[in-house]
Amino acid sequence: KSGNEPLKLGVASYSLRKLDRAQAIKAMEKLGVKYINIKSFHAPLELSAAELEQARKDFTNAGLEILGVGNISLQKGEDEIKRAFEYAKHLGAPVMVMAPSHENVPKIEPYVKE
Repeated sequence: KSGNEPLKLGVASYSLRKLDRAQAIKAMEKLGVKYINIKSFHAPLELSAAELEQARKDFTNAGLEILGVGNISLQKGEDEIKRAFEYAKHLGAPVMVMAPSHENVPKIEPYVKE
Protein backbone atom coordinates (compact mmCIF):
# COMPACT_ATOMS: atom_id res chain seq x y z
CA LYS A 1 0.00 0.00 0.00
CA SER A 2 1.30 3.44 -0.84
CA GLY A 3 1.18 6.34 1.58
CA ASN A 4 1.22 6.31 5.35
CA GLU A 5 -2.26 4.91 5.95
CA PRO A 6 -2.14 1.34 7.31
CA LEU A 7 -3.90 -1.49 5.52
CA LYS A 8 -7.38 -2.24 6.90
CA LEU A 9 -7.75 -5.98 7.42
CA GLY A 10 -11.34 -7.13 7.53
CA VAL A 11 -13.54 -10.19 7.19
CA ALA A 12 -16.25 -10.91 4.63
CA SER A 13 -19.20 -12.08 6.70
CA TYR A 14 -19.75 -14.72 4.01
CA SER A 15 -16.87 -16.56 5.70
CA LEU A 16 -19.10 -16.80 8.79
CA ARG A 17 -22.28 -17.75 6.89
CA LYS A 18 -23.01 -20.79 9.09
CA LEU A 19 -23.29 -18.49 12.10
CA ASP A 20 -26.19 -16.16 12.87
CA ARG A 21 -25.49 -12.45 13.25
CA ALA A 22 -24.83 -12.55 17.00
CA GLN A 23 -22.50 -15.53 16.64
CA ALA A 24 -20.69 -13.88 13.71
CA ILE A 25 -20.16 -10.74 15.78
CA LYS A 26 -18.72 -12.82 18.63
CA ALA A 27 -16.42 -14.60 16.17
CA MET A 28 -15.21 -11.22 14.88
CA GLU A 29 -14.52 -10.10 18.44
CA LYS A 30 -12.48 -13.27 19.06
CA LEU A 31 -10.52 -12.66 15.87
CA GLY A 32 -9.76 -9.11 16.96
CA VAL A 33 -10.74 -7.78 13.53
CA LYS A 34 -12.81 -4.59 13.44
CA TYR A 35 -13.66 -4.24 9.75
CA ILE A 36 -16.45 -6.21 8.08
CA ASN A 37 -18.07 -6.59 4.67
CA ILE A 38 -21.63 -7.78 5.23
CA LYS A 39 -23.22 -10.53 3.17
CA SER A 40 -26.98 -11.02 3.31
CA PHE A 41 -26.64 -14.01 5.66
CA HIS A 42 -26.19 -11.51 8.49
CA ALA A 43 -28.46 -8.72 7.28
CA PRO A 44 -30.91 -10.00 4.66
CA LEU A 45 -31.79 -7.63 1.83
CA GLU A 46 -35.48 -8.20 2.57
CA LEU A 47 -35.31 -6.59 6.03
CA SER A 48 -37.17 -3.33 6.66
CA ALA A 49 -35.28 -0.06 7.06
CA ALA A 50 -35.67 -0.27 10.85
CA GLU A 51 -34.41 -3.87 10.92
CA LEU A 52 -31.39 -2.96 8.79
CA GLU A 53 -30.59 -0.04 11.06
CA GLN A 54 -30.78 -2.41 14.02
CA ALA A 55 -28.40 -4.78 12.22
CA ARG A 56 -26.02 -1.84 11.70
CA LYS A 57 -26.23 -1.01 15.40
CA ASP A 58 -25.54 -4.64 16.31
CA PHE A 59 -22.28 -4.48 14.35
CA THR A 60 -21.23 -0.99 15.39
CA ASN A 61 -22.11 -1.49 19.07
CA ALA A 62 -19.67 -4.42 19.01
CA GLY A 63 -16.95 -2.07 17.75
CA LEU A 64 -17.12 -3.27 14.14
CA GLU A 65 -16.86 -0.88 11.21
CA ILE A 66 -18.91 -1.79 8.16
CA LEU A 67 -16.73 -1.24 5.09
CA GLY A 68 -19.11 -2.69 2.55
CA VAL A 69 -21.91 -5.04 1.55
CA GLY A 70 -22.19 -7.74 -1.05
CA ASN A 71 -21.69 -9.38 -3.37
CA ILE A 72 -25.11 -8.35 -4.69
CA SER A 73 -25.96 -9.73 -8.14
CA LEU A 74 -28.33 -7.04 -9.55
CA GLN A 75 -29.72 -9.22 -12.32
CA LYS A 76 -33.46 -8.46 -12.09
CA GLY A 77 -33.94 -4.78 -12.89
CA GLU A 78 -34.45 -1.34 -11.46
CA ASP A 79 -36.47 -2.32 -8.37
CA GLU A 80 -33.67 -4.66 -7.29
CA ILE A 81 -31.06 -1.94 -7.92
CA LYS A 82 -33.00 0.63 -5.88
CA ARG A 83 -33.44 -1.84 -3.03
CA ALA A 84 -29.73 -2.72 -3.03
CA PHE A 85 -28.70 0.92 -2.73
CA GLU A 86 -31.23 1.52 0.06
CA TYR A 87 -29.83 -1.59 1.79
CA ALA A 88 -26.28 -0.25 1.66
CA LYS A 89 -27.39 3.17 2.94
CA HIS A 90 -29.32 1.74 5.90
CA LEU A 91 -26.29 -0.33 6.89
CA GLY A 92 -24.00 2.69 6.54
CA ALA A 93 -21.83 0.88 4.00
CA PRO A 94 -19.61 3.12 1.87
CA VAL A 95 -18.93 0.30 -0.63
CA MET A 96 -21.20 -2.14 -2.44
CA VAL A 97 -19.64 -5.12 -4.20
CA MET A 98 -21.95 -5.97 -7.08
CA ALA A 99 -22.24 -8.11 -10.18
CA PRO A 100 -24.86 -6.46 -12.38
CA SER A 101 -26.13 -7.80 -15.68
CA HIS A 102 -24.95 -5.90 -18.76
CA GLU A 103 -28.46 -4.51 -19.14
CA ASN A 104 -28.41 -3.09 -15.61
CA VAL A 105 -25.05 -1.33 -15.76
CA PRO A 106 -26.46 1.93 -17.24
CA LYS A 107 -29.29 1.90 -14.66
CA ILE A 108 -26.83 1.88 -11.74
CA GLU A 109 -25.12 5.22 -12.37
CA PRO A 110 -28.00 7.46 -11.16
CA TYR A 111 -28.07 5.60 -7.84
CA VAL A 112 -24.31 5.96 -7.43
CA LYS A 113 -24.64 9.74 -7.88
CA GLU A 114 -27.38 10.06 -5.19
